[in-house]
Amino acid sequence: MDRDKDRFYGQLNRFGEYKYKNRLDTLFVFQLTFIVVLVFVVLYYLNYINLFSTTSLAIITVILILFIVLIYINRIVVDPKFRNTSDWDKYNFGDGSMLPPTGYTSAGVSGGTQGSTPTQVCTTQTTCTNT
Repeated sequence: MDRDKDRFYGQLNRFGEYKYKNRLDTLFVFQLTFIVVLVFVVLYYLNYINLFSTTSLAIITVILILFIVLIYINRIVVDPKFRNTSDWDKYNFGDGSMLPPTGYTSAGVSGGTQGSTPTQVCTTQTTCTNT
């Protein structure tokens, strides 16, 4: 019975960790996109008031657009092929093995084993007992 609970909580922990890291990665991509859009606005305004040349604007625009396109290609196409679908920190390097990066620490584990049952049972918001 305890093994079933351990497996259940372990799977729940992995799902939550995967969802959290996926959202964090998406937020990072959107932040980069927003920063590039702000840079575009500033550069086009400087070009509008003739403080920035059109040639420089075109070069920087092409570089920034390529940067954003590469980030989106990585996020949409490359990441799903290399990431494990159940553990965000495991990658497939082409040999079929899913390896975590060096120094891997699982979220939600501090001193216990990953997926173990909680050491306390809380019946109300203020009352908790050790199991």
